[in-house]
This record gives sequence, structure tokens and C-alpha cells, in this order.
Amino acid sequence: MRDPESAIKLLGHLKDRRIVLSIDDFGTGYSSLAYLSRLPLTAIKIDQAFVRHVDTDKGIRSIVSAAAAMGHSLGLTVIAEGIETPDALQIVGELDCEIGQGYHICRPIAERELLPWFVAAPWPLAAA
Repeated sequence: MRDPESAIKLLGHLKDRRIVLSIDDFGTGYSSLAYLSRLPLTAIKIDQAFVRHVDTDKGIRSIVSAAAAMGHSLGLTVIAEGIETPDALQIVGELDCEIGQGYHICRPIAERELLPWFVAAPWPLAAA
């Protein structure tokens, strides 16, 4: 982001080509709110440092809720990363995070195992 205008232009060209763009680890490090409304994004990924404790810490739950609301108000998909418990999965769903990732959903698996895992998934994805 040394040259924000060039970065915004380049990202716009990528999005025009239907490449999905997201900010990873949203809420930590260098994810600047100043650029959030200017970048041609598709999604934000709420950092696992927050999601990991969403089921035990009401303050963290408020932060995730606010981040999800901000993402939605900008027309972005909200992804929760670091879902490690059934309770966390339920809570991020209640907080309107459309997509989740984490060890509770699936640990890393080999490519050859992906289709059988997907077909056997115990949630609505298996019916898709």
C-alpha cells in the first residue's frame, strides 16, 4: 500500500475479472479502516484471534458483531476464520458471518480426500 491509488486501480481490474478479493486477518495488524471503503473488495475475513474466543468472551463477541455489521454495510461477505468449537460456529452464524473456516469444520486434508469429505458433510453443503 505504498502507492494506494495504484493498488486500488489494480485491485479494481482484478475484481472486474471476477477475482474474489478479501482482507485477511481483519481487525489486526495493518488492516486499515481508512482504505476499507475505497478498496474494491468482495469480503473481509475476521481474524481467528477474535473468533477463537467468541464463545467465551462477550467483549470479543461484540467486536465480531461490529466487524460483521461494518462489512455488511459496505456490501461485503463476512468470513469468520478460526472456528474451533460447535458453540463458536453457532455464534458466528448468529452474528451473520456468511462463511466460516476452522478446525471444527475441517482440518487440512489432502486433495484426494476433499470430494468424499464434501459429500459426507453433515450440514446443508452436502445437499448442494
